[in-house]
Amino acid sequence: MIDFNDGASSEIEKLLGDQKWQLERVPQEEVAKVFSEAGIKIHFAGHMHINDTGSRKTENNFLVNIQVPSLAAYIPAYKILTIKSADKMEIETQILDDVPRFNELFPLYEKEFLALQKDSNKLNWNKDILKTKSYRELMLFHLKELVRLRMIPNDWPNDFIEKGQNLNGEDLLLLGYKGINRKIIQSKNYKKWKFDDLILDLYKFQSADELAKRDIPKERLEQYKVLEELFAENQSKDQFILQLKMLFKILSHLSNGEPSNHFEIDFKEKRIKNI
Repeated sequence: MIDFNDGASSEIEKLLGDQKWQLERVPQEEVAKVFSEAGIKIHFAGHMHINDTGSRKTENNFLVNIQVPSLAAYIPAYKILTIKSADKMEIETQILDDVPRFNELFPLYEKEFLALQKDSNKLNWNKDILKTKSYRELMLFHLKELVRLRMIPNDWPNDFIEKGQNLNGEDLLLLGYKGINRKIIQSKNYKKWKFDDLILDLYKFQSADELAKRDIPKERLEQYKVLEELFAENQSKDQFILQLKMLFKILSHLSNGEPSNHFEIDFKEKRIKNI
């Protein structure tokens, strides 16, 4: 009932186009308005397989839309709703870190891999996924493969990926500084991650919202904030810089959404509070 991209949909459209990133599934604002005016307070949506919370406040109404994650995608989880009163509800997200016998079908996937290997025209999945030691690790690897095999080829401009794929965090930092009169910070720690890690982290946030922070080093999250600020200041008209500027704006939106792990909804006060 509410935009599940944390307000980033317009930037995503500018960077990738209106037929990418499943933007055709994002509801128009009119949808939230109509359902809110009809008196609906809370709605659970599961089809997108993502973890997210969205809300819309008007003078008389407060609508909360909760996107429920899938049990078979990153990040595997389900939601528990506790109705405390007509005005207060608590939502708790239970992550499936461990699932008994999660690897029971791995021998069948190994056969599939060998069969696909015979067709040289097909890009095969990474067999190392069958070495994962937990269900949560399997789902993270699964997301990584979806990004590599589906999202990047289908959604992203080829020239943008080609220009970025050989860059690391330090390269991006130096690009962000171009044309900005600001003291350059220590950059060697930015070398620890690459452009591919940035794209994957973007999809982690899109899929898991704040739960993605468990799978991204804290130091890198802080570096992303520095890069977001740098590219926001950057006034370059270079196409690649403009694309990076938009990417970090999207990352900022997706990583700063409303509480989506364990929180309380107060319909009287029209607010969502982290627990």
